[in-house]
Amino acid sequence: MNKLLFTFLFLTQGFFILHGQNNTTTHKEIELCGQHLIHDKYMNSPEAIQKRALYEEQIQQLIHDSVPVKSGTIYQIPVVFHVLHNNGVENISREQILDALAILNRDFRLQNPDANDVVYDFNATNPSAVCKPSDVEIEFVLATKAPDGSCFGGITRTMSPLTYSGSNGDLQVDEIIAKNDVYNGPWPG
Repeated sequence: MNKLLFTFLFLTQGFFILHGQNNTTTHKEIELCGQHLIHDKYMNSPEAIQKRALYEEQIQQLIHDSVPVKSGTIYQIPVVFHVLHNNGVENISREQILDALAILNRDFRLQNPDANDVVYDFNATNPSAVCKPSDVEIEFVLATKAPDGSCFGGITRTMSPLTYSGSNGDLQVDEIIAKNDVYNGPWPG
């Protein structure tokens, strides 16, 4: 008898809980503010559609007419090359580093021979391209001062058997920080 009563109460309680959650009142019936309805009506009006079209046309014209303003000032950013080597071919020469730096600077100044081979979406010949190749007036130069203020040539060299380690690079960075030939300690970014 108790089991039957318990089962009946359990089932009816579930029915009342489920029935109590059945809300037939719609969202619209309990709205207190109709601002969004007025906004939607306006946004679909001919006046708003015309204003949006004019605004979009002005934006496209600004994009089309925009020419990067050149200041004429070339900003130089000092860089350091940290060479980790074990007296093998990985101990690249200063000339190789200067060549890589020249290529980087050529590309940033838009003086590379393949500058016109940019993907069409970003190409200068594409009238709707938002981003076009440009001389960014930046050049990278070898740093001349170490973090401790001492003068050097922009290249550090660290001899270590970790040169060819297949790890994630943390051990190599630790070697450079602790054992390079210019300054032992963290280098600022």
